[in-house]
Amino acid sequence: MKNLLLLLFLVTTFQTSNANEQLLARVFEKNIYQSDLKNEGGRDLSLQQVIIPKLLEGYKAKKNISFEPTNEEMEHFKIWFNKRNPNHKQESKEREKESLARIRELAKSKQLTDENTQRLVSEFLEYSKNTASMDEQMANFVLPYRKSQIYFYNNYGGGRLLWQQRGTEAFDAFHNWLKSQEKKGNFMILAEEDRKEFYQYWNKESGFLSDDKETITQFLKPEWSR
Repeated sequence: MKNLLLLLFLVTTFQTSNANEQLLARVFEKNIYQSDLKNEGGRDLSLQQVIIPKLLEGYKAKKNISFEPTNEEMEHFKIWFNKRNPNHKQESKEREKESLARIRELAKSKQLTDENTQRLVSEFLEYSKNTASMDEQMANFVLPYRKSQIYFYNNYGGGRLLWQQRGTEAFDAFHNWLKSQEKKGNFMILAEEDRKEFYQYWNKESGFLSDDKETITQFLKPEWSR
């Protein structure tokens, strides 16, 4: 009954204030329209790509939680990363030298004016100065995602894990979280066909899915945290 009333409210809102838009879903207090399924560059987006980030932000705000790494977690990760990649700082310096040498080659061959050469060198050196080191970049890339997945695993039923390029995903637990948020009314997809497509990802079978104890232990207590 509650969902039916919400659906009627959404349809009424759509009809009265957005007559030229197709309403697809609602996340917390925000309507999602067909026109929202485009990014700034005009590329098509799926409902997952639009709904999940908004749902996560609303959930974190509501629960007052953050998945950003602490300074201590960053340092632990960087120590671990540097042990595994002892030459990365020297390799970065070598790449910088090669780039500067290339700029000077272009200047020497008159493909760049003196003014453009000086500007490019200045901009490159400024960029290098302000760019985080590889260990810090990797920490900022890996840790927030891993912390979020551990949170969902511990709070939404555990289950199988899925290996992804970015890191291990709490496959079943994240699915459970989505269903719980839908049940609470924190998001709603109007068309059943769109809803099925939204959840299709979790209906698949993959050789990268695992629930063995060793994999779970490594996921919950990765090397850099020990």
